[in-house]
Amino acid sequence: MTHLEYFLVAESVAVDQATNRISLFNVLEEITTSKECAIVPALVIVSAWYDDEEGDKPRAHTLTARLKIPGQDDSPIVSCEFTIHPNRRHRVLNRMSGLTLSQSGILEFEVLLDGAHQATHRVDVRVGET
Repeated sequence: MTHLEYFLVAESVAVDQATNRISLFNVLEEITTSKECAIVPALVIVSAWYDDEEGDKPRAHTLTARLKIPGQDDSPIVSCEFTIHPNRRHRVLNRMSGLTLSQSGILEFEVLLDGAHQATHRVDVRVGET
């Protein structure tokens, strides 16, 4: 069975080519701006998955990241497919740019594996505050 190892949202990420280690920069926990509108120029949704089932056949999955933006009805969706091998970890990086926030509230990033909810990352948004 494939399960979630970890899931975070950050402004940027670096993967060391020699060691394959990952570094996350500016994990999003809070966004505060004195302006009437906040624009997040870039962000990356980072998740790692592990398949602990026996066997030798890789399994294909669809990963979906859904956003719930304060004051907006629709939620942007990022989706990708990946294949994971038994007893191996697979890291997925979903990049986004130009996220506009015009209202204070909670920004939610929800991650789904094959349509099933796995986790939520919440960011406190304060627009128009000092």
